[in-house]
Amino acid sequence: EGDGVWHFARQSPCQRSKNNFALCFKPRGHADGWAIEDRHRREIIATPTAKDRPDQLSDPLRPPLGPWQMWGRRHTLADQPPASPPSPWPLPMRVQVPFCSVVYSEREHVATVECEFTGVAIADDALEQVLSMMKKVLRNLASRASMVLVFRTDARQASLPAVRHVRRFMALMQEMGPEFVLVGRGSAIVVNPPGLLGSAVLSLIRMVQRMLPAPWPESIVTKMEDADGFLGPLIAAAIGESSAWAGAAPART
Repeated sequence: EGDGVWHFARQSPCQRSKNNFALCFKPRGHADGWAIEDRHRREIIATPTAKDRPDQLSDPLRPPLGPWQMWGRRHTLADQPPASPPSPWPLPMRVQVPFCSVVYSEREHVATVECEFTGVAIADDALEQVLSMMKKVLRNLASRASMVLVFRTDARQASLPAVRHVRRFMALMQEMGPEFVLVGRGSAIVVNPPGLLGSAVLSLIRMVQRMLPAPWPESIVTKMEDADGFLGPLIAAAIGESSAWAGAAPART
């Protein structure tokens, strides 16, 4: 915004009114130079960890590059976005387990995870296989500054999961929270609500959404065409957003 203030931008547009993180010099209540401030909570969430460059620490127009500490994690502040490597996997990547099939693909700067449930009961080892894939995908995309992710889930044939499986899924959401915020841009779930099973699955989805609100727009629909219609504008916006990131990235040699 000028005057030596930068705002965190790699997040879903719907989050920018909620997550107002500003990199600035001596924010309110902080007299030690540069910091990242959560302007909603009025608290410091990150500071530089290298104190051997007093000239950079005291320059009000240029933050110190190099190591920072944010929310207990080490980060590196650079003056250019990192170059984005290609996907390390052959695409599309597929995981097939008895209770669902998962397909991961990429188009331009947008990755898509498509999950289709089969009606088979969820088994612990099969769930762990799918969640392991998701962790690898999220960590990879988070390291590629130009990439974002959307989800499309066909739950019309889904069985009702056990409580331990719901808890395991929610634990993953919390564990990978920073990665979800960085790359997630939209989610559409297709359900078949008529009948006791469909109504129970729909109620469970809504309960999880209330307990762990997604940091992106999401929709529950009854037709695949409606899911695609919901995700289409989000994908178009994400391509524009990520193209800007890619254009700013340093050239690779």
